[in-house]
Amino acid sequence: MAASTDHAEGVVLHTRADVRREYLDAFDEWQQSKHMPEAIAAPTCHRAAHYHTVTEGLPAVWHGSGNVSANYYASDRQGIFDFLTSPELAEAVADGVLWFDRFNELDGFDYTGNIYEVTATWGVDAPRDAAYLAARFEVEPHDLDEFDVWLSEHAAALAHADGVLRVRTMLAIREGSPLPYYYSPGNRAVFAELAGVSEVLDPRVLAAVADSQRWDLSLPYVRRDVYRCRFGVG
Repeated sequence: MAASTDHAEGVVLHTRADVRREYLDAFDEWQQSKHMPEAIAAPTCHRAAHYHTVTEGLPAVWHGSGNVSANYYASDRQGIFDFLTSPELAEAVADGVLWFDRFNELDGFDYTGNIYEVTATWGVDAPRDAAYLAARFEVEPHDLDEFDVWLSEHAAALAHADGVLRVRTMLAIREGSPLPYYYSPGNRAVFAELAGVSEVLDPRVLAAVADSQRWDLSLPYVRRDVYRCRFGVG
């Protein structure tokens, strides 16, 4: 399966938090009824989706980063920068700070995330509510050439697994953002959308993940998560 570099939604703001369990339902409701509808009113944000992290029944390798995630999509980096400085987003996050004392620390912050630019895609468009697996790696400069070759091979291997609908490799944008707290660890990433959460246990997915663990001891930061979509907006 050949990779494509044609991306209608070429940049994703990928955010994460670890919400204390007693506040999780209320946080979901705030996201769905207020925050996301206001956020995607910004002209350059095409859509958004809110996810819960899945851990039950999965190997420990997939227990990575908090219990919720949200993705916001734009066509390009200027579009995501315009989104981050938009009055619509400012309105959407006006009461967001009220949640911070209801989060557990995650990667040294109350709330964290990355701006990712899609570098290559394998497969066709997936349903907007598809579950997906995400692996994020912080790669030192001296390892980048070797790692980027491997990451492309890894993505292709995932794309050939049964139940994997689409795979995208991603590069973190580390300059120019008006909100620098989205410069979290994970300068490389791969997202693989799935026909269902159970597809993460497909033998070919597990083999690809086992191969990826070659990097776990040599890189300063590696996280893997499986996400189930709770709702999408837009």
